[in-house]
Amino acid sequence: WSVRLTDGRVVDSEQLKGKTVLVNLWASWCPYCLKEMPVIDEFWRDHRAQGFEVIAVSVDDPPEKVAEYMREHGYAFMAGSISPEMRAAFGGAGSIPTSYVLDKNGIVRHKIVGQVHYQRLNKLININN
Repeated sequence: WSVRLTDGRVVDSEQLKGKTVLVNLWASWCPYCLKEMPVIDEFWRDHRAQGFEVIAVSVDDPPEKVAEYMREHGYAFMAGSISPEMRAAFGGAGSIPTSYVLDKNGIVRHKIVGQVHYQRLNKLININN
């Protein structure tokens, strides 16, 4: 799978191998999504040096609106808009927020339905393996 980021770059699953990745499916109208974004940002900032990456994928907004939201809130992790390829790869969210934890081989290890919390991420994400 691949996703076009708000800066125009395309990132695919092969480029992320070797990293632990949180793929977060969200929407700007979802209060739980907006509440978890600062948590995701804090966790990413605390763990990115150890090989942790985030891709926040909006399920409804165009890239321009996603870019504006990220800029307004000072989030620097990767973000983009969902594509048919992403929907197919992750089976659609069903409900949002939904996040997926991918191991360093790109295999989905955990699916989190609902808002993520820092301590839950700490328990689910083992960035040393």
